[in-house]
Amino acid sequence: MFFFEYRKYLKTGDNASRLAGNAPFIIDKDSGEIVELGTAWPLEKYLKDYEESKTTRS
Repeated sequence: MFFFEYRKYLKTGDNASRLAGNAPFIIDKDSGEIVELGTAWPLEKYLKDYEESKTTRS
């Protein structure tokens, strides 16, 4: 799982420099598929949904 943020915000802590809508993403180690998770729900929900979708695809 990868998270990302604007370097200026990380250096200064200035909220005006934050990225908006920068959802974390997963790169599936088996398929190489990039799966964007989202920001509206808690991270745990996205991870659970991802795991369930992998189970149904197998």
